[in-house]
Amino acid sequence: MKIVENTAETRPEHVLFRNSLDPDSMNASLTDIEEQETIIINGNGERVGQSSRAGADLALRMSSAHTLRFKDLGFIFGRNPNSADIVFGQDSGKRISNQHFRIYLNLDGILMIEDLSTNGTIVDDQLLKHKDKRFSRTRMCGSGSIICIQSSNDADMIKFVVRVPSRVSHIDRFRANLREFIADCAKGDDKHKGQ
Repeated sequence: MKIVENTAETRPEHVLFRNSLDPDSMNASLTDIEEQETIIINGNGERVGQSSRAGADLALRMSSAHTLRFKDLGFIFGRNPNSADIVFGQDSGKRISNQHFRIYLNLDGILMIEDLSTNGTIVDDQLLKHKDKRFSRTRMCGSGSIICIQSSNDADMIKFVVRVPSRVSHIDRFRANLREFIADCAKGDDKHKGQ
């Protein structure tokens, strides 16, 4: 949650806010009562805690491609605010790399993750390691995938659960957004493959 809160302050285009009226957000799918904001009232009858603009989740939107640090790499997660779109901050175990992993859409519109780190990233209980040929560097992600950066200190462990909104009722819009995203982010010959 700390990562989401920090991102809401520094890169709000990558955050899904509670009670957002943004039609492009996944908020429309979060209608279950368990997913709604908890309201706490203190002894003076004042509301305490998060505001209605509090960050709820990270939201990697194709429409925010113009704000990416390195468009051709997709969304970069890491420690360094100058080279990552989603910044983790410092960890006591020094396990997080400046650019730890990236999430991107391939030319077929499939959500992928690639480890860019020294220590690796775990996706669905499979270790990805960029610098070790014994392990895969990339893996497909889908709804329910779990991305984890292990740490010897439980407080420093980072875990994400991937949620992909349904595209069924908006498939034409998704395809148009995907073509635009690839044209905006791809390099060289790849720009034309998405069209």
